Amino acid sequence: MPRYRFHVLNDTSYALDEEGTELSGLEAMRARATKILGEIIAEELNEGRSTIHLAIMVDDEDGERVGNFRSTTTLVVGENPFAKAK
Repeated sequence: MPRYRFHVLNDTSYALDEEGTELSGLEAMRARATKILGEIIAEELNEGRSTIHLAIMVDDEDGERVGNFRSTTTLVVGENPFAKAK
């Protein structure tokens, strides 16, 4: 099975995945990357951050970039996000 490395970049740090994870292919890699995004966003929101910029860059076992995932999340309290602007 191919090995993928998930490198994480946010506003304050860059975590290089030295070990990697064996997965069945690109679809499994995509599912893993989106799961990581969700877990980190939840953790940072729980820590009180209201704006989160996050990126996950995925390399294959040959060091080739096979995925880029980015998310910007802003927590807005007390406003209806579906209300029409006047």
